[in-house]
Amino acid sequence: MELIINRFLIMARRCPARKVVLVLDDAQRLEILHFEILMSIQNELYHLYRVMLFTLLVGQPQIKVKRELLIVSGEKQITARLMADDVEFVGHRSLDEVRFAYNRFDQHCFHPARSGISFTQGLAPEAWAADWRLANEAEPIWNEYVGRREEMGVEPVEEASMQALTTMATYIYQKYANQAGFRGLSPDQVTDVVLAAGLLQLETRAREDASGSEGDSGEEPEDD
Repeated sequence: MELIINRFLIMARRCPARKVVLVLDDAQRLEILHFEILMSIQNELYHLYRVMLFTLLVGQPQIKVKRELLIVSGEKQITARLMADDVEFVGHRSLDEVRFAYNRFDQHCFHPARSGISFTQGLAPEAWAADWRLANEAEPIWNEYVGRREEMGVEPVEEASMQALTTMATYIYQKYANQAGFRGLSPDQVTDVVLAAGLLQLETRAREDASGSEGDSGEEPEDD
């Protein structure tokens, strides 16, 4: 644990307020022992070095159940220290949210990092100079995505994940937006982008698997 403490101390020196944020993914897998170790690290950092360690636990919905079980079992110190608040992250649920996300690629996400050059500007310079923006494609992509789901018999869109939007954005940049003369996606290209992402196919397969499981009673046939 000494190595971990030293690592946090090195990071804390970069912050005038002597604060460090630790982000833990798949936090639903953590057990009581792990939480106790985290609290011990917090205690040592603060009491010996006056460094404050904040934890951000990221995980699947099961983490809520774990939090409730910890409370019921009397481990309120763990929840108070490490799970004081919870925020649910959801996907994009409307055209406006998709447009907002794609605008980040146009204006606020830089490539290379800190270059001041946005992904769209750097990956599609000619189209950028002609005032094309990835956000321009949000409406046709969203409408195609929703329409295709209805055609394939998939449930109405509850949300589109950031992974789905990023996959489609990457495909646009690599196949279309960097080509000479590109000024926007044609209807056929929009369809290609949505299908090439492969997400609708995965959803349909998952739905078929779920239906198959429901139809299987699990009973073995009787012998005559």
